[in-house]
Amino acid sequence: MVAINQTDLFKEIHDTNSLPFLKPSEERKVCLISGANSGIGFFATLHLYLHGWVIYMACRNEDKTRKAIIDIETEAKKRVQDGSISEQFKGFGEMKFIRMDLTSFESVQKAANEYLSVETSLDLLINNAGVMALPHIITDDGYEIQFQTNYLSMFLLTMNLLDVIKQTPNSRVVYVSSIGHYFAFRKTLLINTFNWAPNFISTWFRYGYSKVYGMHLMKYLSRKVEGDNLFMSVHPGFIMNTGLYDYWLQTPYFGGAFSYFLKHFGNKLGLSNEEGCMPLLKAALSPALGPSDNGKYFAEFGRESPESKLALNENASIEEFVWALEQLQRKGYLKDTKA
Repeated sequence: MVAINQTDLFKEIHDTNSLPFLKPSEERKVCLISGANSGIGFFATLHLYLHGWVIYMACRNEDKTRKAIIDIETEAKKRVQDGSISEQFKGFGEMKFIRMDLTSFESVQKAANEYLSVETSLDLLINNAGVMALPHIITDDGYEIQFQTNYLSMFLLTMNLLDVIKQTPNSRVVYVSSIGHYFAFRKTLLINTFNWAPNFISTWFRYGYSKVYGMHLMKYLSRKVEGDNLFMSVHPGFIMNTGLYDYWLQTPYFGGAFSYFLKHFGNKLGLSNEEGCMPLLKAALSPALGPSDNGKYFAEFGRESPESKLALNENASIEEFVWALEQLQRKGYLKDTKA
């Protein structure tokens, strides 16, 4: 394998036809993706399905996910029929639902157990689902909601599946981070939830730290896990039509102004959900990626992107791993896992 060619990826940003297609009857590759029924997760699932993958859609709402499966099947057939899909197309993949709520450790553990009960390998894990800039809420597990959703639950899922990931040749783990990780400006205790007024400012610090911690897990595993597995983070870009803004759209006064901004300027300044899933797909599928790309962070257009000083702090990534593992083990999870 060779290191990623940034120029080629830039040219191919909207060309998923350049990514390898599988022939499902001869080659079986499996992906588990969280948050697969909407936003960039929906379009990532669509393209994986077109490329012949078996996709486990880990989502909270079964009805919404079943509808998404029907919509994806319909759109996929349309794209094949209108010729927008490469002649390399070899057959549709398969989509399956797994119930998972990232605000509940019990739900995440059940989802991991369900997957492991039916599969013995995992070629691709996409930690896509997340929340952004919510009020200060403590989950039933006792953690700030962004911290648990964006980091601790993702940590629990990834570590539960790590053995099958390591056993699967050339497997990859992709964490959907954000340029918002720059809001985490200095190393701090993980118990610091920044619960101070005004919330519309402090919530962005909580969001930034939750995303840095996720990036740190990818970097930690890229150093610790031996083999040809890749662990990477991506920033999808500024996505305008996404449920991440729902809280802000509903707030008094600010919601109206924010809605006006998205309506009149969003299409010019931001990306669509499908455009936003492209860096994720490049990290997940590009044959140009190799060992030298392990632990890296890619942004819009699949380009390697600068990270914050804190994101590059190796000691912080080690300390966070040990702390998170201890927290989850105290609650009865990952008992056999060692730092």
